[in-house]
Amino acid sequence: MAVLRTGVGRYAAAIRVTGAVRYYAASLPIRLGAAMLSLGVLVLIRHATGGYATAGAVVGTLAVAGTVGGPLAARLTDRYGPRRVLPPLVAGNALGVVCLVVAVATAAPPPLWYATAAVAGLCTPAAGSLTRARWSSLTPDRAVLSTGFALESLTDDLTFVVGPVLATVLGSTVQPVLAPLLTALLVLTGGVAMAVQRPPRPTAGRSGSPARAPSSRTAAPEAPTSATSAPATPSATSGVSAPTTPTGVPAPTAVSGPPAPPAMGGRPTPTAVGGALACGTRGRSVSSDPGRRRRFRRGAAGALAVPALRVMAGAFVATGVVFSGVQVSIAAVTGGYGHAAAAGPVYGCFGVASMCAGLGYGAIGWRSAPYRRVAVGFGCLAAGCALLPFVPGLGLLAAAVAVPGLAVAPTVIAGNTVVEQRVGAGQLAEAFAWLGGACSLGVAVGAAAAGRLVDAYGPRAGFLLPVLAAAAAALLVARSRRTLDPHRPDPSAGRGGRGIRPGRR
Repeated sequence: MAVLRTGVGRYAAAIRVTGAVRYYAASLPIRLGAAMLSLGVLVLIRHATGGYATAGAVVGTLAVAGTVGGPLAARLTDRYGPRRVLPPLVAGNALGVVCLVVAVATAAPPPLWYATAAVAGLCTPAAGSLTRARWSSLTPDRAVLSTGFALESLTDDLTFVVGPVLATVLGSTVQPVLAPLLTALLVLTGGVAMAVQRPPRPTAGRSGSPARAPSSRTAAPEAPTSATSAPATPSATSGVSAPTTPTGVPAPTAVSGPPAPPAMGGRPTPTAVGGALACGTRGRSVSSDPGRRRRFRRGAAGALAVPALRVMAGAFVATGVVFSGVQVSIAAVTGGYGHAAAAGPVYGCFGVASMCAGLGYGAIGWRSAPYRRVAVGFGCLAAGCALLPFVPGLGLLAAAVAVPGLAVAPTVIAGNTVVEQRVGAGQLAEAFAWLGGACSLGVAVGAAAAGRLVDAYGPRAGFLLPVLAAAAAALLVARSRRTLDPHRPDPSAGRGGRGIRPGRR
C-alpha cells in the first residue's frame, strides 16, 4: 500500500509542475492527429484506387517526410520559440492534408498526391519532443522528471492504439475523407494551443541550468549547453535570475572556465572568466580559426553533433525494427491460422503491456544510471522476442508478446533520460525529435526486412529480426557507456560542444 501511495504521489507531483502539464495537454490533439494520419490516408487512397500499392507508397512518402521534417522543425522551435514556429507549421500541415484529400477525391495525377503528402509530413510538429523538452526545463527533481517522461511514453502508446482504430472506423464506416480532415483539424488546434502559451519563467531554484537533486558523485562544472542559448549571465548566487531561451529553457549559468563557443550566426558569446566578462574569438574568421571551423560544422549538425545522441538514435532504430518486425510477424502467423483479423488484438497485447510497464516505471524512484537501464531493457526485449517463434496457438502468442512488450516503455523512457542528460538545454526538442525519427526509420526498415523473411522462410521467421535488432542495440549501448555516462566529461565539450548534465535519474 505504501508503494502504491508513493507511486501515486510521484504522478501527482509531475502533474503539479507549473506550465509543463498545460503544454502537455495542449499537445494531445497533435499527437492523436499524427497517430491517425497514416492510416487515414491509407484508407482514403485504398477506397479511391481499389488497391494498396499507391496507397502504401503515398503513406511511405508521408512517413519519410515526417522523419526529416520533425527534427528540423524542432530545431527551429528550439531557436525561435513555439510562438513563431508552430502556427505556420501547423497551417502548412493542414494545407497539405486538405490538398491531398482534394487531389485524391478529384482523381488528380498521382504525382500531386506525393507532393501534398510530402508537405503534410514535413509540416507535422514533433509535439512529443517539444513537451519532453518543456518537462526537462521546468522540473527540478530527478524523480519527477522521470515520471513526466513516463507520462509522455504512456501517451505515445495510448495515442498509437486509439488513433489508428479511430481512423479506420471513420474511414471505413462513415466517409473516407473524414479521418484525414479530422487529423488536419486536430493538428491545427493543438499547434495553436501550444503556441499561445507563454513559457513560464524559472523559479529561483531553476536559474541557470535546471536545478537537479544533488548526485552522490561529484560532477564536473556545467558548461554552456547550447550554441543557441542566450549569453551567459552572472551566477545564480548573485541573486540575478538567468534569462530563458525561446522554448522556455533556462540559459546556462556562467562559471569559471574557458570562453564559450560563439553563438549561431558567428557572434561571440560573453562568458565569465575569473568573475569578469570576456568575449570569445571576435574578429577572427571561421577559416582562420580551426576551433571555430569545428564549431561551425557542429552548429550545422545541430544536436546530432552530440555523440550520446548519435548512439541513442542508433539504438532507437532498433526499437522501430522491433515494433514493425513483431507486427508483420504476428500478421503472418494469424493469417496462417486463418484468423487474419486477430492480428490487431494480438499485437494490442504488446502495446498494453508496454503501457502498463511505463506506468509502473514512472512510479519508481530509480537509483541505477539511465544508460544501464537502457542496455538491460534492450537485453530483456531481445530475450522476450526470442520466445515468440516457438509459441504455439494464437492465445499463447497473445500472452507471449506481452513479455517483450513489458520492456518497451521502460527502455524508451530511460533512453530519453540519457539524451536529456547529455544534450544542451537549447537543443532538447531537436534531440528528442531525432529519436522519434530514428524509430520511424527502424519501423520502415523492419517492415520491409520482416516481410522478406516471412516470404522466404515462413511466418515465424520474422520474429528473428526483432531479436537481432534488440540484441545489437543492447550491445551498442553497453559498449558506449563512456559516451552515455553523465559523470564522464563530454568528449564534445572540449571542441565547443555542450556541457554535461550530471546526475542520475
